[in-house]
Amino acid sequence: MTKAIKNNTFVSPYKQITDAILADLKAGVASWARPWKVDGKGQKVAVTSGFPMNFATRKQYRGANIWLLLGAAQANGFTRNAWATFKQIAAMGGTVKKGSKAERVFFMSKIEKTPTGAEGEKINENGMAEFWVLKGYSVFNLDQCENIEIKAEELAIASNLPEDTAELVDAIALDLRHGGDQAFYSPKGDFIAMPKPEAFVSLDHYKATLFHEIGHWTGADSRLKREFGKRFGDKAYAAEELVAELSAAFLAMEYGIEAKLQHAEYIGHWIKLLENHEQAFFRAASEAQKVLDFIRERAGSATSAEAEDMREAA
Repeated sequence: MTKAIKNNTFVSPYKQITDAILADLKAGVASWARPWKVDGKGQKVAVTSGFPMNFATRKQYRGANIWLLLGAAQANGFTRNAWATFKQIAAMGGTVKKGSKAERVFFMSKIEKTPTGAEGEKINENGMAEFWVLKGYSVFNLDQCENIEIKAEELAIASNLPEDTAELVDAIALDLRHGGDQAFYSPKGDFIAMPKPEAFVSLDHYKATLFHEIGHWTGADSRLKREFGKRFGDKAYAAEELVAELSAAFLAMEYGIEAKLQHAEYIGHWIKLLENHEQAFFRAASEAQKVLDFIRERAGSATSAEAEDMREAA
């Protein structure tokens, strides 16, 4: 992962995130479609270990941090997707192995400044201008720690979503129609059309495709209200497809199946989008997190490792 300071040149957190994803896309790989559900020995692991989590607070990381930590775990051959800050590790009586390199995770922080009168400036009740800035902090993997013994089952976070996707469809009040040979979300009719499950090469492929369309479905004005774009290849269209891809990957991890790259033809468009807009992936990952939150809300599930990290660091 790109460091914050390289050759004495500052690299913004957004660019660090974007560079990491771009490297994969330019190699023809979509990070979110990797088979994350394997351990360092190539063995299948528990469903709930798909999401990176903080082993001190037992909370999952969110948004773009998920892809950054998943990538770091794979690149370094870590066997557990569990992380914590230096202070949290010390508080647990542990130490970080000498020579271990930390990974950066990021969060949005609100700051106040004296108003300048600039267009679009948001003034709060205190008469100050409010801004959101992206900040980062460092975490270490559990494999990099000594004197901390945690069993694999202790790191499991059970999903609160229905086990069966048909039950999920009912829980979120989705109008799902089977038939034909195309999968799509109809904004006008507000329904999802899917070929029958037996038309797919596997049930997991059916689920991954359904999750992609559910991602689009959540963008309706009556739900999360996103801009869909008007034609193949335009910026908004490509951005929405990226949100749907990441949303599907989040849901795939929740259900313990391998995410499928639904639209490989979009890799070129995503590369262009990220090269021209360094905040694009962070924003897409944030929107995809909202999708997962929207779905989880129906099951009463909510987690945030970043908030707990900052509380512990204070």
